[in-house]
Amino acid sequence: MSLFNFDPDLYFVKCNPMNSNEIICGFVFKKNEKYFLQDEKTKEEILINHYVISRNTGIKIKNDFIFEGDIVCTEKDKKVFGVVIWDDFLRGWAVQSNINFSGRSEINKVSIYSVAGNILLSDSDMKLFQEYSDSEEKKGIQKK
Repeated sequence: MSLFNFDPDLYFVKCNPMNSNEIICGFVFKKNEKYFLQDEKTKEEILINHYVISRNTGIKIKNDFIFEGDIVCTEKDKKVFGVVIWDDFLRGWAVQSNINFSGRSEINKVSIYSVAGNILLSDSDMKLFQEYSDSEEKKGIQKK
C-alpha cells in the first residue's frame, strides 16, 4: 500500500505553442529532445515553448484550476488583483498584490473570485498587471 496517491492533475500545465501567443492546457512530455503538450481536449501533440510553463497549483475556483502566473481577482467587484507565485519563504503558493513590491499572502488566506489572465503567458496581461500595480502605487503615495 502506498503512502502517497499520484494526482495527475498536478502535472496539468498552461503554456504557449511554439511561435504562438495562444494559451493551451494539457500534459507536457519530451520526445526526440523536444517538448510537447498533449492537448486536454483533442489529445493532439503540440510543440511548445518549454521555457515558459505555468504550473498547476492544484487549487480550483469554479471548477477551473489556478496556475502559476495567473492574475486573480481578490474582490467580488473585480477591482483588486494579485498574481499567483511560488514563494520559497512560505514554501507554498501565494498571491502577490503588486508587481512593484514583494508583499504577498499565502494563497489559502486570500479570497479568489476569478482569473483575469496570466502574466507569464501573455504580454498584454503582463502590461495590464503592471499598469494596475503602478496605479495602486500612486494611490498609496497620494494617501501619505
